[in-house]
Amino acid sequence: MKNNVLLAAVLCCAMTTVVLTACTDNDDAPEQPVSAVDHGEWLIGEENMDTSVRPDDDFYMYYTIGENIADLGGFLMAYDTYVRYLRDKGFIGEELELQRKRFYMAYAWLWHSRYSIKFAQVRTLGEGDHAAGKDYHSLLRERANGVVMNTDDWYELFDVKESDKLYRTSDQRIKIW
Repeated sequence: MKNNVLLAAVLCCAMTTVVLTACTDNDDAPEQPVSAVDHGEWLIGEENMDTSVRPDDDFYMYYTIGENIADLGGFLMAYDTYVRYLRDKGFIGEELELQRKRFYMAYAWLWHSRYSIKFAQVRTLGEGDHAAGKDYHSLLRERANGVVMNTDDWYELFDVKESDKLYRTSDQRIKIW
């Protein structure tokens, strides 16, 4: 079962094209255009951003928005598929809840890492002749936290309260489709 949970979490990273295509057909899109900066702050959470790494957060938000959308959409698709699989296999009650929690924990484990501020700066901003080698992804902590805090099950499974750092009201959570 552990291999199935980890495999499902890894699948979250493999759905960029599907998610970005689905996002363009959203009937629930706001009537007023929202900038990439606004979406980026909501997707990864301004409170999760390490401002010591990036001097220009507006640029960073614009630069990473596509991958942040893909991370959230991919997570939701893989998670929903995994939960359906569990239900088909007869998981109910506490057994089902435990497996759903394990999916979130596997996702967090997938992105956990330690790195220096210098590494993060080079990765996100590039350096010297390597400026074109910037990574379009948010930093790992932002990728993990920004996804879970925008999913409704996060609050139910881990009893996240309004006083917790990774809390967002239901109307503040980004909905991909």
